[in-house]
Amino acid sequence: MEQAASKINIQNVNEFFKKYSFYIVCFFCLVLSITAIWLNTFSFVSYIVIIALASLFFDANKMIVLSSFWVFFDRTFSRWLFYLYVMSLTVVLLKRIIQRKVKVDFTWIFPLLAIVYFSAFVFTRGYSWIYVLLILIVELFFLREELDFVFLIRALSILLIVSYICSIPFIFYNAGIVVYHDGDIKRYHGFIPHENAVSIISALFISLNILLYFKRKISVWEMGIYVGSLTIMGFLTKSKSFMVLFIVIAIYYFVRMFIINWKNALIQLAIVAAAGGLVTVCFYDKVYDYISRFWLYFSDSSFWDMITTGRITIWSYSINLWVSSFESIMIGNGGGYVMPKYPSPHNAFIDFLLRFGLLGFLVFASLIVYFVILAKKDKKWTVDCFLPVVILILTMLVEIFYSAIGMLMIMSTFAVFILSSEKKTTSDGNIEMEKGDQNEPSNVLE
Repeated sequence: MEQAASKINIQNVNEFFKKYSFYIVCFFCLVLSITAIWLNTFSFVSYIVIIALASLFFDANKMIVLSSFWVFFDRTFSRWLFYLYVMSLTVVLLKRIIQRKVKVDFTWIFPLLAIVYFSAFVFTRGYSWIYVLLILIVELFFLREELDFVFLIRALSILLIVSYICSIPFIFYNAGIVVYHDGDIKRYHGFIPHENAVSIISALFISLNILLYFKRKISVWEMGIYVGSLTIMGFLTKSKSFMVLFIVIAIYYFVRMFIINWKNALIQLAIVAAAGGLVTVCFYDKVYDYISRFWLYFSDSSFWDMITTGRITIWSYSINLWVSSFESIMIGNGGGYVMPKYPSPHNAFIDFLLRFGLLGFLVFASLIVYFVILAKKDKKWTVDCFLPVVILILTMLVEIFYSAIGMLMIMSTFAVFILSSEKKTTSDGNIEMEKGDQNEPSNVLE
């Protein structure tokens, strides 16, 4: 009798850990992410060990989330952990190949040739983190059937919000880390290195959650919680880019909602307008400080330079550097190239051309187009799928990609664009669209 009871208890414990193992590992990663402020080496090594062990048991979705603790707690770790994504997904991909769940065929040829080209570039002309991003995108594509973009967007949105909440106490207590930029205007960035990085990733995940809502994957209340929290985070950074991106997203959302259900759209618009008006009245000085960032700097320059914080001049200077020689135009100035006058071009496209030239740009762009063509064979996209892509492109026009944030942005947008299909093959071979919650908005613009 005692043996039977003991066996049942062991079985219950095993079932508990099997069911909640991912959340337990998430908890340990969260603890290590915070304790890294004071116990940096110990937390850093422990985190790497956990990711390495977890990759043996968890799928690609969970490994992306676990590896992303570093992205949202970058300042606490204060180390470059970008390679954790590639390390963990490489293990997952090898497992799937051994299990014959991923087929190695002729579709691998072009991606491998692209990796060979950039590998040669790295060895001859200097390293760039974009090389690791290339490998990661290839791995994501061949793991695409395993990826669950609904789970990823939800989990990463929650993780980003949790990171920001955990950083709030450090505003009031000097505990070994600074979570805001205290210049002419106080800009809050939390545990992410720069306020512009927070604004970029917040805007992207707002658009991704709106995509889930229009695809009837989350309710209006869940969307409201994520979007509302991320909007607050974005505005606290006082980023001009976030304000512009937020306006673009808001216009798209309400136009889309008016087409679907104009009554609900009108109610939501009234609520947003009332909330915006209340915030403006109660925090007029702070709202003015935020808006004044459009004319606060470079006031003695041209109008466009003033509102873009000198970016027009920087872009012109960067392009002149790129076209300064035939070698620079074709193969760039090297992965580790640093401009002599400005810290960065503030434009992802120009930055890529400066480093890798036209040839490298064409190889990378061709790879993305190649993946899109392969994925299009059994996919059907709706107009909503393009919203995150538009936000990504707008961001690329005014910012380069920080290694961690850029990786997460491109990875998530790429995954959504390629994997947002809802086609399913039925038993009779016909194509059937997934049915969502009938209480949610219909996707009428397919």
